[in-house]
Amino acid sequence: LFTYDPKGDLSGIVVNIPCPSQAREGESFLSADYWHETREELRSRYGDDIFILPQCGFSGDQSPHIMFHRREHLRMLRLKGMIPPGTTADWANEVTLAECRLIAGRIAAAVDEVSAVCETERTGDAPFAHSHRVLDLPRRMVTAEEARMYAEEAATERELLATLSPDPADPVYTSCHSRIVYNEKIAKRYKEQLDNPTYPAEVHVLRIGDMAMTFASFELYLDFSLRIQERSPAVQTFTIQLLAQDTDNPGAYLPTERAVKAGDYGGNVRDNTVGPEGGRVLVDSMVTMLNEIWEAQ
Repeated sequence: LFTYDPKGDLSGIVVNIPCPSQAREGESFLSADYWHETREELRSRYGDDIFILPQCGFSGDQSPHIMFHRREHLRMLRLKGMIPPGTTADWANEVTLAECRLIAGRIAAAVDEVSAVCETERTGDAPFAHSHRVLDLPRRMVTAEEARMYAEEAATERELLATLSPDPADPVYTSCHSRIVYNEKIAKRYKEQLDNPTYPAEVHVLRIGDMAMTFASFELYLDFSLRIQERSPAVQTFTIQLLAQDTDNPGAYLPTERAVKAGDYGGNVRDNTVGPEGGRVLVDSMVTMLNEIWEAQ
């Protein structure tokens, strides 16, 4: 989405990527990840004053890391001169930095491809509407067996924690502490879920001309984005995750049925406050909200 000032000059670009910015997630420093390199690349092409608004689309099951053909990927980075000859470490600092630059170049190339075409769709009088609701989504229920299993894991971790030096800078200590909190939350959910079977989730939808944007908390799997986009009345629909975020549900995944059956990371009950059934309710509700604001204008 491109914006222009009253003189007709480009003023901003909204870039929606269905992938989290965590190419450098293994590093020990704060970083904007590939969005820093992306901003620099876009501004080098479109001007230093261009405002770049990044959006993370529904992408709880996506990753910026190359998961397959890793050797070929590293060879390509070497051939491009982006990493030193002989580099073989998959997650070396120079590799993750090169990957951020690679991603930035690909995003900028995509922006270049459509920028001239999008100028033909300029309008100064686009319909605008906003709607928000708090949805009561069905919780993913914890079974008695799951509660027992994770309580045992928490107890084992507590025994380990007692043997460690309580140094908040020690990754072994902090990881152990985090696993305890992570597992004990399951026992707490099991005790409270019958009295509180739904989860309040704030969602927002926007209309900007013939485009729509939908905002939700959670890290939603890509399937939910496709379901909304194909049913949306808008010509183009941007889905955005991890906004309207609350402190009780920081970053919880919202998986598909397939992910739950697989039972691995992201589809595990520890990672899900809401499951696939709640995802269907969220999609249906957002589509209804979009239809309502389209019909009202």
